[in-house]
Amino acid sequence: MKIITLLVALVSAGCSTEIDTSNLLSIDNYTDWPSIEISGDVAGHGNTRRVVFINDVASTFDGSGPYLPGAALVKEVRDKDNDALLYLAIMRKLKRQQADVDSSYVNRGWIYTQADKLGDPETTADYCFSACHTQAPWDGTFLRY
Repeated sequence: MKIITLLVALVSAGCSTEIDTSNLLSIDNYTDWPSIEISGDVAGHGNTRRVVFINDVASTFDGSGPYLPGAALVKEVRDKDNDALLYLAIMRKLKRQQADVDSSYVNRGWIYTQADKLGDPETTADYCFSACHTQAPWDGTFLRY
């Protein structure tokens, strides 16, 4: 299963573009946000442990309508056996259409990016929406955080 997770990450990374995040909501302090943990086998992440950090704007979501602009979720995808960080999956709900963001990377107001770890360059991860999150019941998310 580790090999499948790695292959999904490698294939996905090959189809992504590095993105300038300087005008996007900072996630520098994401580990200070409330979090939930999920583990087990799931499409796109394999049999991993996932820690999802929820910023204050995202935590106000009540399940009706869309998330508010400024909402952010940072998912640490970790190896289930040794807890090593595999990568970060990041969702940010944009504040209006931000002129510096290529709109082809924006889905329902969300921009999906991925990084190896905090501080590393982020790459677009629009395949997250088209392959998976488009089916999510709560405005692109699978849980009501």
